[in-house]
Amino acid sequence: MSTLKADAVTSAQDNTALTLSGTGTGGVKVNDFFVQTKGADIASGTTLTLGKDGNQFDVTGTTTITGIATQGIGSYVTLHFDGVLTFTHHSTNLILPGAANITTAAGDIAVMYEYASADWRCVSYTKASGAAVVASSAGLTLIETLTPSGAATATFTAAAIFDGTYDRIIFELTGISPATDAAELTMTVSDDDGATFESANYVWFLWRSESNGATFLGNNSASDSAIDLIYNLSNAADETAELTLSVGGLSGTAAHKNFYGRGALVNANSRSMVCNGAGHWGGGTTAIDQIRFLASSGNISFTGRAYGVVNS
Repeated sequence: MSTLKADAVTSAQDNTALTLSGTGTGGVKVNDFFVQTKGADIASGTTLTLGKDGNQFDVTGTTTITGIATQGIGSYVTLHFDGVLTFTHHSTNLILPGAANITTAAGDIAVMYEYASADWRCVSYTKASGAAVVASSAGLTLIETLTPSGAATATFTAAAIFDGTYDRIIFELTGISPATDAAELTMTVSDDDGATFESANYVWFLWRSESNGATFLGNNSASDSAIDLIYNLSNAADETAELTLSVGGLSGTAAHKNFYGRGALVNANSRSMVCNGAGHWGGGTTAIDQIRFLASSGNISFTGRAYGVVNS
């Protein structure tokens, strides 16, 4: 047995592969940390062409990818997506988890293996949002949790809430407490990543029944500035409120984004109320990408969770 020690080992001829081959079944061992090389950024394209200057690449642009050019059978490459594009599943050329297309987001990472010439399989895909790449079978998946404490607003921003990964989204808010007594719990939406929150074109029909037998039927007028989800919140320590809100189609281009909610609270004089509502934001055909909860006046505290719903 001989041992080769050198600062560098190069192939005998430029531009040829260097092969390290273990004898017998011993394999090749790396006894120190292994550093892979990041190549230059590559632009997205119908057929993604990889560089020869590394095996880790940032993918720029928004062009749909339907295939990857050959790099050499047995190649492993890591792709870091810098933006939103469609990564398209193909049964042989580009096999993706769940045999389904993936809408990428900035920060998503895919590890790809070339098992035949120009035929690639994704062996790992990680969403920057932390959401599952393939939604589980029918049921709820926790996507995002917020715990504002005396905050002016609380905003859900996780990409998986808004990118169509799930059939519906359920928002659950518990322990709702405003800093200002008798404030309302309200909601607004954004379609420009939070640069602005829409202040018009909300409609919300609210049915409220109270434990003392009184009933109230009311609605927001068309083009209201927010959705009023629960009226007359209490800020007393022993008086609580909670809300469940269901919504679908946030990523769609329909003119109306529809919401369905049910809230309950116990307020002064041991009076309990149940609020049921339905309504929409009808401000345009752009997908919603953030949802904000806030009090009609003052700050608010609660624990909020967003769940993804898979119907089948």
